[in-house]
Amino acid sequence: MFIKKVIIDTNCRSATARAYGEAVNILFEKRSLGLPAKFDDKDNLCAIICNNLKVEEDIAKQRSAITQEMFALMKVRADEETDRNSFVVAMFDWTCLNKVIGCRLSEYGQKTQQRVEVHEYPSGKKVTKAFIKDDWTFYYKNGKKVVKHGTKNIGRIGKVSILWRIQKNRRNGQRIMVVAEEVLELSAAEAAYRIFLRAEELDIEKNQPIGVFVNEQKKTCYITGNKIAKYLQEIAREAHPEMTEEEIKRFSAHSFRVWALVLLSEAGAKPHFMQARLRWLGESFRLYLRDTAEINEQHAKALEKSSKAVMTLMKAHLNDELPDDVPEDEEMGQYNDIE
Repeated sequence: MFIKKVIIDTNCRSATARAYGEAVNILFEKRSLGLPAKFDDKDNLCAIICNNLKVEEDIAKQRSAITQEMFALMKVRADEETDRNSFVVAMFDWTCLNKVIGCRLSEYGQKTQQRVEVHEYPSGKKVTKAFIKDDWTFYYKNGKKVVKHGTKNIGRIGKVSILWRIQKNRRNGQRIMVVAEEVLELSAAEAAYRIFLRAEELDIEKNQPIGVFVNEQKKTCYITGNKIAKYLQEIAREAHPEMTEEEIKRFSAHSFRVWALVLLSEAGAKPHFMQARLRWLGESFRLYLRDTAEINEQHAKALEKSSKAVMTLMKAHLNDELPDDVPEDEEMGQYNDIE
């Protein structure tokens, strides 16, 4: 409990948390008591907490957020496609949605293109992990629920209510509302509707995932983490030729979740809002915050007022009149001016 509180209250790293645990061990050892933090025991709760934090730190370091340049290029590529059900178009739709809700891969993707991942309860009940059609409820801009679906509704969607039946944080049954944005082509709500219509057009069954696309052989497939990573890295190479291969490899399906967090951070969202909106149960979301150009500009702008005040004071001193009559220092001795 102490180690967990230290992590939450100070947002410390795993090495620091472990050091606190070792310090507690010293106190117990001096009192001839059993050590509470046994870091060489994988079943010890203190070890589990610190090791889990270390894993989160490593993942955070290995994942980069999508850039605006990459997003723009993905839009260009999607516009060039003739098949609206192709992977490129489907991926652009999920990108638009993910920039707002930051999905975990398990919420819309599969491990393979043909097999559905399920969650099995202790009772033996099995449910599809990823979103199915019934998880999304759409509303027109006037607030009325969309009952009859079709392409005629594109451009008329005002919001979508998204249900998470299965979540990593165990908050199953959570709903989040996503409203339409001004730029409809990039709107998350509109993108969600295009995803929904794609599932309808491809006759995806009621209890099957809607993260689908049509491959070059005209076969319906599920979106996978490997395919997402490969595509994002390809986009990154074209959008950012200055990036190293090590930097390119940091783009994966998890990059969408990092991106959603970074966008909220750049917009000045409060930590508790980012945590709630992107469904983080603990404080690990802070590990994914990035030092972006937008953040740097905001920081510089925040310092402008102070800097201007300093310059005003400097100018005031520079404008002060110097005295005309200055007493001669007769004690300084001989002064030789050497050029």
